[in-house]
Formats: sequence, C-alpha cells, structure tokens
Amino acid sequence: MAKNKVILTGFMGCGKSTIGRILAEKRGQELLDTDHYIEQKQGRSISDIFATQGEEAFRDMETEALRELIQKQEPLVIALGGGLPIGGNLYGEEPVRQRALLRGERNRELLAELGYVFYLKITPGEVYGQIAVQGPNAETVVEEVLGIACKELTFYTVKTIGDVIVSRTGYTGEDGFEIYASHNYICDCWDKLMESGRCKPCGLGCRDTLRFEVGLPLYGDELSADISPVMAGLSMFCKLDKEEFVGKDALVDQKTNGVAQKLVGIELEGKAIPRHGYTVLKDGEPIGEVTTGYHSISTDKSVCMALVKAEYGKLGTPLEVQIRKKTFPGVVVKKRFYDKHYKK
Repeated sequence: MAKNKVILTGFMGCGKSTIGRILAEKRGQELLDTDHYIEQKQGRSISDIFATQGEEAFRDMETEALRELIQKQEPLVIALGGGLPIGGNLYGEEPVRQRALLRGERNRELLAELGYVFYLKITPGEVYGQIAVQGPNAETVVEEVLGIACKELTFYTVKTIGDVIVSRTGYTGEDGFEIYASHNYICDCWDKLMESGRCKPCGLGCRDTLRFEVGLPLYGDELSADISPVMAGLSMFCKLDKEEFVGKDALVDQKTNGVAQKLVGIELEGKAIPRHGYTVLKDGEPIGEVTTGYHSISTDKSVCMALVKAEYGKLGTPLEVQIRKKTFPGVVVKKRFYDKHYKK
C-alpha cells in the first residue's frame, strides 16, 4: 500500500523542517521545502520577493512550487514555508502568525487535488519542547543524570537519538547541550535535573545576559534585515569567495568600501543600565543606539552593544548613552566582555 503524502506547515521557526526531516527519514522519503525551492529557483531571498513583488506574487510562486515538487517525486514529505519575511520577528504579532499558518489552508484544495491525505499544521511547541543544560559540568550532568550519551558531540554539532534531538551549541559562553523532544520527555528531564541537585533553573533572561556577556549576537538585536554580518563584525563567517549566494553583492560592497554603521561594545561609568533602543551620543549628538545592554553580573560593570556610526567605532572612543532624561559617559571596548569557555 502506498504511503500517504505528508505536508507540514507553520510559521518560520516552528520546527516544521526538523520534524519533517525526522518523519521523512522514518518513511524512507525525501523532505522538500517550498521556501528553499523558491529561493533557489528565483535566485533571491523570500524577504526580497515579498519586498519587491508582494505577497500575492509569492502565493503564485508557492502554488507553482508545490506542483513542481510533487511532480519530482512521490510520495514525499513537504515542509510548506512559514510566510514571514526573513527579517521579521520570529514571535510576531498574532495576525502575522495566523496569516503565515493560513498559507497551508489556502493550498488545501490543491493539496487534496494532488493526493495529500495526511496534513499537519504545526504551531510552535505543539510537538517539540526544549531544555538546555548549560555550564562547565554540562557534559557530565547530561550523561549521568539524563542518561544521554553526548560526549562525542563537538562544539556546534547535533545528533538524533530516536525522536530526541541533542545539540551542543552552548549559546551562553559555557559548554552546554540543548535537548529537543516531546513535552513529556522534556518534563521528565526537568524532574530528573531538579531532583539531582546538580542544576539550578534559569530562564531565558538569564540566557540572554550570558550570551551577551561573551559577545554572542541575537537575531533581531545584533543581526537583522538591516544589520549585516559585516556591520556586526562577523564577516569571517561569510564565504565571499563562493560563486553565488543571496546577498553576496551587498556584503562584498560593504567589505570592500566599508560600512556606514558598525556594532561596538561600550562600557559605562557607574551603575546606570543601558537598555535596547537607548540613544548613543557623541558630544551630545545622536550617532546610534543600544542593541543589548545590562549590568553584567559576571564583571560587575554596566556594558552594552550598540550600532553606531562607523567613524566612532574605534576602541577607546569616548561616547555617551542617554538613559531616560540623563546621559552617562562611556568608552568603546571590545564586544566580548567575558571570555567564552567552550569545549571544542
């Protein structure tokens, strides 16, 4: 008996591609992604298509992509893209989320016509939960308390154990593992970790301060549709010698001719706390704004990362940050305020 065709849909970041990959492997099939297919065919990003041609044109491209993908191989598993422009907020406003999810609904008749009888609409957290175990003893705790073999994973690698996904990104500056699995499995992990007495619960706010202290960027703050890797000081991760990729011309131009703005670290005098969006000034004139700022627990200093005019980005440059109705003096420093301790 032929296997049912499967389509998964949901907005960007909901996990449809990951879930689709696991499902496709179990069924001995190929996972195809409409967004990736459209980007390859058009030679530009989904966000660029939205910006230049609009949503209606993109809908037509998506319907055509579905037809073409289905003709390539059947039965198969398709991840129907999320519908949010790449520069959009992952956890956007409810109307945006619903519009993205409705992309699958709009294509329901086409899917039925093409023989899809197994249809999944995935919303974030509907299938997978996540728990992150971070710190210098993370490897020992994950292996001994959770019984998950992980020591063979190197930095920024991932593996799948049945339906459990384990990664080692340590996006806190310390060694660390991220575990993705069913809600029940994650709850069980939580109970074991708490009962062991070897871990303390921490929220996402804690994770944000830790990644910030070691200079790790957060998309939407230090990287965005308007802040390129070159502006963020991350051009070493861009392979500009590749033959072609979306955005290459813009990055090459910035690398060759320089940028108008760049991301810097700023250390303030005193205990005032700079926050996201606060204005950065030079001699009283606005020159940029804070992307992330805290009073660093690890260093006991008030520090921030900020996007400023490039001419003021040199180390040692005195600047000011406006915090409510007052301005506080600071100086440009390296973006890494605390040393990373990864196991590589």
